[in-house]
Amino acid sequence: MFKTKPFKIVYKDENSIHIKGFPLGDLNKERYLANEHCSQFNKKYYYFEDSMQQGTFGSMFFHCSNKHLVSNPLSGEPLEFMSGSENYSATASGQGNLNASQMLKYNSTNNTTFYFFEASDNLMKSLEFLYRAYDKNVEADKLKAQISYNRESKYSEQDKLESTRIIIDSSSKEISDQIVDASKILSDVGKGFYEQSLPYAYSAAQNSYTLIMTIRNTFEKGTEDTDSFLEYANEFIGFFAIAKDLPKLANDIFTTSRLVFSGAKSKKIKDKGNLGSALEDLNLDV
Repeated sequence: MFKTKPFKIVYKDENSIHIKGFPLGDLNKERYLANEHCSQFNKKYYYFEDSMQQGTFGSMFFHCSNKHLVSNPLSGEPLEFMSGSENYSATASGQGNLNASQMLKYNSTNNTTFYFFEASDNLMKSLEFLYRAYDKNVEADKLKAQISYNRESKYSEQDKLESTRIIIDSSSKEISDQIVDASKILSDVGKGFYEQSLPYAYSAAQNSYTLIMTIRNTFEKGTEDTDSFLEYANEFIGFFAIAKDLPKLANDIFTTSRLVFSGAKSKKIKDKGNLGSALEDLNLDV
């Protein structure tokens, strides 16, 4: 197995896909491949812990099914949620617009963490431009590095979540202090950087809103009955990965984004697309 190129698709049909996986990894890449395949047949993928070598030539076996599976059809073993279950599809969380390719952007395992990274990365990109506007290029480079780090598949989701929360907390506070300091005068170059930050600040606010809506939908729909809970299992895992910080995080991202636009208005920064007004119409009730 170690001499064979990992993640090779050995066999596939409308009911399964067999992948030569990498046993020491977190199986995210294998699951995304399975999700892409099964979604073509409007089915969800299922992976069971005893399916590590049940596929062709000792490969990983993933089931494609349009029915909810609670046990492995081949062995009868029950589903182990900690090892992965249904596909990374947005239909369960009510968003309807995410697919496995999008999830690979951050190597996310559910919609909740995807929107977390989408909101935080957009905010960090906005803050990067703002740091450059205030001639703080070392700090800007740190944010740029964190954005690249979040898109590396070799790092775990939990590591990315923890480091992202830390850098957002410190960077947001420092930039906020710069914006409200009336003694800070921007050069023409600085104003150009500030202008570039606005679309990212707006996108950060939008994704914060979507993050909260995803969480609310998960708890409203996922707690109706046992089947609903099973369907939303991946989203619950995503929520509890960042639960302790979620309300504060969403509010901080949204508040910082609004402060960016408020500062732009006071400093007479061009707001192409009138995004500041659009942001005022977006109400985030955390």
